[in-house]
Amino acid sequence: MDIKAVMWMGFICTCIIATSVDSVEPDYLIHKRQRAKIGRKKPFNATATKCCKIGYRTARKRMSCGSAQSGQRTLNRSIKAKLRVKGKRVQSEKKKRQLQLKIAKCAKGFFKAFYKCCTYKESFYSQMKLCKIKHRRKRDRKKCKRLLRKKYS
Repeated sequence: MDIKAVMWMGFICTCIIATSVDSVEPDYLIHKRQRAKIGRKKPFNATATKCCKIGYRTARKRMSCGSAQSGQRTLNRSIKAKLRVKGKRVQSEKKKRQLQLKIAKCAKGFFKAFYKCCTYKESFYSQMKLCKIKHRRKRDRKKCKRLLRKKYS
């Protein structure tokens, strides 16, 4: 065989190997791409069920359900005090804004679903608080709370 032919065959084989190696992705790059896809969040689209869940969350944070009707976006001091993470720091401004925007969107499109779920959960929490106040014995408090959970579940 001719030396030029051997050189050309070597060159072609090297090119084929190089392109096939470039197409194979190492594991650490694949995992980075998957994590990047997981980290992205979709914008909040208000539906009746999502607004109901936001209503539950609003009641859990002890925010007023009626304030959403006027579309208020500002949080007053009592609401800021309730937005605590496990008793440590107040949630970041971004989290507050996200919740406010979700409440505003639900108030515009699905106010009845939001308000119904919010007042339902709000009454549950107020009844639970009354159980703590009314009953002095631990046994009676447990019984009261158990009955409420059955009623509201």
